[in-house]
This record gives sequence, structure tokens and C-alpha cells, in this order.
Amino acid sequence: MKTLVLLLAFANIAFFMWKYKTGALAPHIATTEQQPAGQEPIVLLSELKTAAPDVADTGSAALDAAPAPPPAPLPEQPKAPAFRCYEVGPFTDQKDYQHWFNVMGNQYAVTPISKNEQYANRYVVSFRPGNAKEAGEFIESIKKQGVKDFFIHRTPTGQEEISLGVFSTAARAGTMQQQMRAKSINTTVNIEYKTKAQKYLLIKNDNTPLELPTNLHKAYPALTVTDTGCR
Repeated sequence: MKTLVLLLAFANIAFFMWKYKTGALAPHIATTEQQPAGQEPIVLLSELKTAAPDVADTGSAALDAAPAPPPAPLPEQPKAPAFRCYEVGPFTDQKDYQHWFNVMGNQYAVTPISKNEQYANRYVVSFRPGNAKEAGEFIESIKKQGVKDFFIHRTPTGQEEISLGVFSTAARAGTMQQQMRAKSINTTVNIEYKTKAQKYLLIKNDNTPLELPTNLHKAYPALTVTDTGCR
């Protein structure tokens, strides 16, 4: 029995000495691990939840303190023109031009203007053959129909045609064409143009409709009345 007690005591002493040497009996002191330079610190979830309300409160207070932006300005409405301008013409007769210049000049601000434009100089009733053979056949056919008044006419572009008449108005040329059609002679009416300075009147008044130019157009259908927008 004594031997057993001594063995147990000796075992306890040996176990105590082993604990002492390994440091198991030293008091445990919690140390804060050093954070390497350049690495972001680790934030615990509990710390983040604790700090979040403070950040939210700060941002909300900043938004409440910021002034409201001013309202956007309304787009400007286009202004109505103060004047209206009308171009009347072309006047082919000098007497008509001078008469209406005086009449409208008594009521409106009128400016005479001139523009180079093409106009119908004459109307040619003719046949344009495709070749010499076709021209000869056409001449023989109109001779058989008793038509002897014809001549070879050269157009402004240099093309030759067999002309049966040259007229100053479209109406007279149309009458001639119908007479040829009654004899089974097919012709065309070709218009020759020239460039000429045409006379116009530019009328300027306040922003109200004009009655006089409208009446002028009714009296002279060949004239045009155009709202130029004061360009």
C-alpha cells in the first residue's frame, strides 16, 4: 500500500514538472496581432453593424441641409414677325408695271426688283426625225397632204427639225398642231426659251393680310403673289 501511494505521488510530481516546463501553467495574455503595413484592417461584422447607423444619419442630415435646385427655365416662344413681305410679278408690260407701282406705293412700302429668268420666246410646231431617211419620208408624207409651207429649223441645242410654223403664243401653236393632226401628220410643239430681266414689286407691310395683291392676281392671272417671309 505504501508503495502504491509513493508511486502516485511520484507520478503527480512528474506530471506537474512536465506542465511547468512546457509553459502550460503560465497565465494566458491576449495579444493584438500586428497588422502588416499596406493591408486594410479587418472589421468585425458586429463593429460594422454598430457603425452603420452613424454613417446613415450623417448622410441623411447632409441631404436635408442641401438646398433644392432652381427650376429649369421655360423655352422661349418664337415671336411673330413684325412685317410681311410679298413679291408680285413678273410684269411684262411697262404700263401695267408703272400703274401698279404707283397704286401700291400709296398704301405700302414698295421696292422694285429685277430678276433674270427664262421665258417662252416662241413656240415651234415641228417634227424631229431620228435620221435622214425618216426626215425624207416625213417630207414626202406632208407633200401628199398638200402641205408645202415647211422648212428645216435648227434648235438652240443644234438639233435639226422640220418646222411647220413658228408662233409667239401657245394658243396659235396649238391650233396649228390640231390642223396637222386632222391630216394625220404628227407634230410636237417645242418651246424656245430666252433669258430676260423680269420686273417684280416687293411689298412690305405690317403683319396683316394684303388684299390689293390678291385682287391684282385675280385681274392678271399671269402674275404670282408670293409671301417671301421678308428674306
